[in-house]
Amino acid sequence: MNLLDLEIKIKDGRYCLENETISYEISKDFYDLYLSKYNKNRLIISVRPSDIRIIPKPKKNSIQAMVTLVESRGSENHIHLSVGSSKMIVKTGVDVRPSIYNEINIFFKEENVYLFDIETGNSLKYTS
Repeated sequence: MNLLDLEIKIKDGRYCLENETISYEISKDFYDLYLSKYNKNRLIISVRPSDIRIIPKPKKNSIQAMVTLVESRGSENHIHLSVGSSKMIVKTGVDVRPSIYNEINIFFKEENVYLFDIETGNSLKYTS
């Protein structure tokens, strides 16, 4: 899992999860469902490597990352990335082999984001 420490920010009617290099806009519905009662301004998000896509050009909510390692794992590649001070891994098919130190754009859907309390580590999406 890829873990990112982000701040919850509401500005100009937009709901964003941000740090020094990432700004990920979430829908009002997502915010209302999972974060409206959360009383802290920071949280941990997690995204599975298989839920992240490499895309050809930037778009809304894409993140620019630098390739630091391409690991061949038989039927798939694990692309290791640096995103500011954060590290991430993307699972791809064997046909995807970006060059090391190249900048690429990655993207993941809002519904693939897991949310965790910054202090307790408890899930904010799946509570009993």
